[in-house]
Amino acid sequence: MADKYKCNGIPTTFWIDAKGIVQDVADGFSGPGPLEQKTVRLLKDTG
Repeated sequence: MADKYKCNGIPTTFWIDAKGIVQDVADGFSGPGPLEQKTVRLLKDTG
């Protein structure tokens, strides 16, 4: 699975839209701020 989804670090976070398409991927953890920013941005794009 790691090869299929190109996981390069732990943790790896995926943002997947309602159609099941991977919209963004983040390797590692840089705190809650960047995770929230990406989530909010993607929700605006789909809303």
